[in-house]
Amino acid sequence: MEQKDSDANGLQSSQIYVKDFFTEEEQDNSLESQKSKDRFEEKKRDFNLAKIVSEFTLKKENFIRMDGDINEFYDFGKKLGEGAYGVVFKATEKTTGEERAIKKLSRSKIKNPTRFKNEIEALRTLDHPNIIKLFRYFEDEEYIYLVQEYCAGGELFDHLAEQDHFDESYAANVFEQILKAIWYCHKNRICHRDLKPENFMLSSVEEGPGTIKLIDFGLSRKFFEVTDTGEKALLRMQTKAGTAFFMAPEIILGNYSYSCDMWSCGCILYLMLSGYAPFDGETQEEIFQSILNAEVDFSDPEWENISDEAKDLVLSLLTNENDRLTAKSALKHPWFKSVLGKTKKKISKTHVQKLKDFTKASKIRKIICSFLASRVSNEEVKRQLESFDKLDKNKDGYITLKELHKGLGKKYTLEDAQAIMDSVDTNKNGAIDYNEFLAATLDAEIAKNLKKLEMAFKYFDQNSDGFIDDKELKGTLESSEIDAEDASAFKNMLMECETMEKGKLNYKEFLRCMSIYSVKTKNPSDFI
Repeated sequence: MEQKDSDANGLQSSQIYVKDFFTEEEQDNSLESQKSKDRFEEKKRDFNLAKIVSEFTLKKENFIRMDGDINEFYDFGKKLGEGAYGVVFKATEKTTGEERAIKKLSRSKIKNPTRFKNEIEALRTLDHPNIIKLFRYFEDEEYIYLVQEYCAGGELFDHLAEQDHFDESYAANVFEQILKAIWYCHKNRICHRDLKPENFMLSSVEEGPGTIKLIDFGLSRKFFEVTDTGEKALLRMQTKAGTAFFMAPEIILGNYSYSCDMWSCGCILYLMLSGYAPFDGETQEEIFQSILNAEVDFSDPEWENISDEAKDLVLSLLTNENDRLTAKSALKHPWFKSVLGKTKKKISKTHVQKLKDFTKASKIRKIICSFLASRVSNEEVKRQLESFDKLDKNKDGYITLKELHKGLGKKYTLEDAQAIMDSVDTNKNGAIDYNEFLAATLDAEIAKNLKKLEMAFKYFDQNSDGFIDDKELKGTLESSEIDAEDASAFKNMLMECETMEKGKLNYKEFLRCMSIYSVKTKNPSDFI
């Protein structure tokens, strides 16, 4: 197989293309989708409806930006942990009182800036209920600060250490969430490369595992590139990365793909079920040799009561790269059905109605809701998470039109589902992402929370003059795909609102856009 020389990041491009990475059905859908896009592009040359109605794309990363002095926004609390590069603190957002975790990283200890660039870029773009949220980031002369979700439940590793091992039901619940996060990463061409129990957090303290969060994308890598012919090629990586006990044999040998994550998943499952790692040794060299021998042992007493299905899944992951399950195929393994059973797949009627109502929302309201959704924690949106999970039939982290139509129920036509999709899919990628779903289905406690709305207004009012104008709106959404010639779209969005000063939105008017105050009154004490 012809290969290119490896680059500075230890990557090399092999002649394996997207068609080798996806199923035939996905290839056919992708090809048909591309043909449809080509036809649409031809028609747009004659009649561009998007420009006429000032359409725009809106992405979660629009709301994750570098801000000023972190001490203006957060009060630092107790230290949660410490690593090679810095310290993690619990902190409180001053405006809302919400708890956050802040990674304070020392510039002097950062020898490889790429590691932190990778982490920020990955967390800005990834949008999944089982991946930690990055809210914003700061820097000064000495430190870099990453403001993330606070996970009250602590590390998965600590829970495992306390219980020695997990029963199969608990392990299956946790492992299914791990696989969902990894499949989503792989669909977005990101290989994590450092999967281990310490890099999974429990979002809350409750009975059962609750929601699992994948953290620490410092070693992550994009594994696709565009070749000279315009095709996307799968990258082989060469740099040794990860933690010895969870490293795939091909990493040790210095030539590997995204499948290394699945080996690590197999090690994690083995550890959760037995209480110890599948491959060990006194030194790193001994651990590596044990991994290269790849002899998975189920002879210890801990495995006597473990089901054959669980053992089969472990073996299907701790095998050579060519035979190893993908995250997608692992999620279909019969072990999950035998242990977890079938769950009800009916979406909340309230959320169906909210999705329908979102089609009538103004662009300004959609922007505000999208911002609020980007700032919520899983604890605030448990019901939405359940509905999202029920609609996401194939567990890939996206709701397709087909999944949406089926989930809405028989009284909704395909045209109804398409109208909802067109409205909720604000980043125009052809599916409903997690943040988009949250934005459309926010509970009134969040969408009408004055502290949260005050925080949102301050975010958009960049010069703190008490107004949001088109320039500030454009500056906030600068990475949205609006052409320079369509800059007037921002002014038009503001003109949709009832304002005292044309093209400017004050705080009362901002609240009115969110239906906090009656449209007919200027008095903020007059609630609906």
